[in-house]
Amino acid sequence: MLKEWGNIEEKRKTKEFGSYPWSFTKMSQEVARGIFGLVEKFSPQQIVIENTVAGRNRDSQRQLEFIHYALLDLINKSLAESRPEVYYVSPGIWRNKLQIKLTAEDKQDNKILRRGTKEQKRLLKDKKNLRGIISKKHLAIRYVHNKYNINLKVKQDDVADAICLGDAFLLNCKVDQGE
Repeated sequence: MLKEWGNIEEKRKTKEFGSYPWSFTKMSQEVARGIFGLVEKFSPQQIVIENTVAGRNRDSQRQLEFIHYALLDLINKSLAESRPEVYYVSPGIWRNKLQIKLTAEDKQDNKILRRGTKEQKRLLKDKKNLRGIISKKHLAIRYVHNKYNINLKVKQDDVADAICLGDAFLLNCKVDQGE
């Protein structure tokens, strides 16, 4: 059951927390405290975290790893006796478990959006209310809309990913074992 959804957002930029690399640790601790507030509110028995992916924006991945560490540190120090189990799941694993992939129609639409004439692109965008190529972000948002009737915007793709991650975990997807 989906109880609550949303984002923990830090409005300040990383550089506003001081000089590098300390700014990363300070911002990570701030975000982790926000997440930990949800852990205290809901007292989950299990927490599922999306594993980071090498090859993407290095600074963003580093920031996520710092947030993961700060959250685990808070949980370990504050909930030592009643610590929830923590699992990591890779993005490809949860997408595969939920069968989140481009349909044949999506692929055809993307082909037109990439290689079609200006008129073909305009007609397709108008007909299907598209703004651009259909990506993994759009697929997760579509899944959440179809399952929960929640209308997320493309900029809320992290929320959709988190909901999908939880669903895949509840369907017993493979979890990473730190190997």
